[in-house]
Amino acid sequence: MKLIIYLLTILYLIASCSKGISSGRVCAMDENFDALKGCKTNIETFEGAPETAVYSFIANGVNRDAKVQVQWFYEEGGKYFLVDSFSYYTKLSEEIIMSGMDRNFLPNGNYVIKTKIKDGEDIYEDEQKFIIQSSGKSSAVNLLVGDVVDPNGLVLHPNVYFDVNHPQIFVSTYIQDAKPNMPISIHFTHKEIGKFSKVFETNTGAKPLPKFLLYAYLPNKNLPLGEYRVEIILPNATFSAPFFIDATLESE
Repeated sequence: MKLIIYLLTILYLIASCSKGISSGRVCAMDENFDALKGCKTNIETFEGAPETAVYSFIANGVNRDAKVQVQWFYEEGGKYFLVDSFSYYTKLSEEIIMSGMDRNFLPNGNYVIKTKIKDGEDIYEDEQKFIIQSSGKSSAVNLLVGDVVDPNGLVLHPNVYFDVNHPQIFVSTYIQDAKPNMPISIHFTHKEIGKFSKVFETNTGAKPLPKFLLYAYLPNKNLPLGEYRVEIILPNATFSAPFFIDATLESE
């Protein structure tokens, strides 16, 4: 079955006459995004505050249950590191295929989106590149909460539900474009005001690295049960993630 991909443009769709995946595009999800039509605005470089980066194209002429795999890679020094992978199975002969990533979880740098469609015995592949550049404002990216970290403090096992089998609650994030002597606060707070609050304060120092790992942990001991939120507070922005305490260790 011949597979045709249409390029989504600002005003209309341009049909591709070549076989296979002719072109897909990455765009920013903003007021111009139409869930029924996909990306109206094509952007290959992202700057500024966190937003959703969306990759979309129309698959036309595919069979039912053709497998579509979209993989997002971060490129550094000629090596590719998988960020996330999305799998779909087509249900119609023509439909929009979309995947998105929160800009807050994508560090500055070069990215490649690799698409593979297996339609019967036919396989079609495509690559699209885009760049995320710094806006000059300090930011926190890859904010993760979990119960396992590596020796540097990076969360390796993201988790949002904690019980007595999780004695520590870890949080890690990369700070980018930090300013000299910039204050940073890490807040652990219960959803119910006044029920629990713990604050950790730190400072970047006189010569901060362009990108560094920030991490902290909260002992899961004698904590009120329920919903919590961890916040990374920078001078011009706050980044947050939720988690839940289902059971807590008690003092002997």
